[in-house]
Amino acid sequence: MALNPLEAQLAWVAPRFEDVGDGMTSDLAVLLAAKHDATSLLSAIDRTATSRGRRSTGAVSAEGWRLLERALDAGRDVVAVAIGASALAAPSRDEARAVASARAAGVAVVAVHDGEIAARVGGRNFGAMLALVGASAGVWDGSGAQAILDHAVGNDVIGAGVVVVERVLDPGNLGTIARTAAALGYCGLIAVDGTDPMHPKALRTSMGALFSLPAAVWSGSLPSLLEAVHSAGGVTVAACLDGEPLAGFCARAALPVHASRVVLLGSEAHGLREETVRAATARVAIEMPGASATVDSLSVGAAAAVILWALRPATLLAPRSRLP
Repeated sequence: MALNPLEAQLAWVAPRFEDVGDGMTSDLAVLLAAKHDATSLLSAIDRTATSRGRRSTGAVSAEGWRLLERALDAGRDVVAVAIGASALAAPSRDEARAVASARAAGVAVVAVHDGEIAARVGGRNFGAMLALVGASAGVWDGSGAQAILDHAVGNDVIGAGVVVVERVLDPGNLGTIARTAAALGYCGLIAVDGTDPMHPKALRTSMGALFSLPAAVWSGSLPSLLEAVHSAGGVTVAACLDGEPLAGFCARAALPVHASRVVLLGSEAHGLREETVRAATARVAIEMPGASATVDSLSVGAAAAVILWALRPATLLAPRSRLP
C-alpha cells in the first residue's frame, strides 16, 4: 500500500531512532511509525536540542517561518512542521506563506497547543512553528567535511574557499560566521574541536544559511586536514595576532586569485592552536589603529567578516556550485 506524504517522510527518519545506543530506547521510532501525532513530533523535536540527540536521529529542528522556508528552498528533507493552533488559525503573512510552501512540498503541518511552541522558543519571535529537518549526510562522521575539501580543493572549482573554525564554542558565533561565509561565496564550513554546526542556535543566527552552505564536523586532527589541503595544492591562511597585516597581504597579492583557499579562524578567547598557525601557508592579522586598553580585540564574528571579505574566493564572481 502506498504511503501518504507524512508516512513517507517518517519512513525516512524513523530508522535513525532504532539504534541509538547508550541505553537510549527506540520507543520514539515506534511512536513516529505508528501515530505521527503532535506528541511524537514534539518529542522528536526535543531530541534534536542536544548533540547526542541530533546524531542519533539524524535530524535537526528549524525554528520559525524563515528557517522553514530556507530548509525547503535548500531542498532539505523536512519531515513535519509543528505549529501553534492560534498561528494556524490566524497566521501572519510570513507564517501563511511558509505553511503553504510546506504543504506544497508534501510536508505535514501539525497543530499543537500554543504553550508547546512557547515553551520551546524561549520568547523568541520568529513565528510559532518548529520543523523537524533531516541533517546532511556525513555532517558528524567526517565524511561530509572530506566532501567539502574534495569539492573546494580538488578539481571541481577554481579559486574556491572554505572556512575552518577551531575551538569556536559559541553556536551563535558559528552561525554568524556561516552566514558571512555563505554571503561571500565560500563553498563550505568545517568545525574542529568546537560547537556543532547543526546546533539550533547556530541555525538561527545563520538565518538558515547553514541549510544551503555545506557544513560539517572534522573528526580528525586539524594538522591532518591542513596536510590534505596542501597536498592537493590548496592554500591555508591562519588568522592570528602576530600575522602579516591583512591590508598589506592583500595589496601584494600574496594569495593568487584562482588559488583554492582555506581560511582558519580560532575562538575569541584562545585563537588558533600554535601548531595550526605554524602549519598554515600564511598568517594574517587585522590592523586596529584605534586599539586601546579598553578595546584590544574584535569579536570572532566581526573579525571573520573582515578577513573573509578580504580573502573572498574567486567564485564570488560566478554562481557557487553546491555539493550534492
